[in-house]
Amino acid sequence: MSTNRHGPYPDQFRAEAAAMVIELGKSQVDVCQELGVSKSALSKWVAAARGDAPAKAGDPSAPTGKVVELEREVARLRQENSFLKKAAAFFARESE
Repeated sequence: MSTNRHGPYPDQFRAEAAAMVIELGKSQVDVCQELGVSKSALSKWVAAARGDAPAKAGDPSAPTGKVVELEREVARLRQENSFLKKAAAFFARESE
């Protein structure tokens, strides 16, 4: 397990932790407790995964809360759709 220059956590671990929040819709508090990481670290990983940069006040290109909420919903639904496809394929093989 290789680490990176940013600390004791490998990049893949950071990405998977962020995905738990972004794609699975888990709360940051739950993920922090589950993985044993600090909330500030997880918040940074989630922001980096989303490509968030600190928005300037009045920036018209900054996503609104509704856009961010819809992007999360799309990510969650894609994750669910992927899971259902895999489950359907599994059960189709089992019934043969």
